[in-house]
Amino acid sequence: MNSQVKYVNNKIASAPVGSPLHGLRPIEDPSNEIIEVHISALKWNILQRRFGLVASDLAKLQQNSVELLELLKSNLPERTGDVAGWNFEKAHSILHKVREILLFGWSENFSTQVISEIICFHILIHI
Repeated sequence: MNSQVKYVNNKIASAPVGSPLHGLRPIEDPSNEIIEVHISALKWNILQRRFGLVASDLAKLQQNSVELLELLKSNLPERTGDVAGWNFEKAHSILHKVREILLFGWSENFSTQVISEIICFHILIHI
């Protein structure tokens, strides 16, 4: 346990009645879980951006999509207060990536990331 977590947990444990810390559960360091989510998201992003995905790749991408959304829900549940808080379009769209690739081809064909990067670059060179 790192020193910051230990410090906070000691404060919670020694908090007197009436203190905002009294009765709180000890905290845990979420670093490993956050890193796991980040690595999973990066792997998913690399896979969905590959050119020429075949059926087995798309099946793997769909499985990765489900696993990534579950990792997000379980490791970052506080998005809007509870696990159901992850039911919003941007997170939900992860599950539709395979369908989009089947309908429109390579994901770079319908990515808006380049447009936002061009806009940012345009703003930077004109400042």
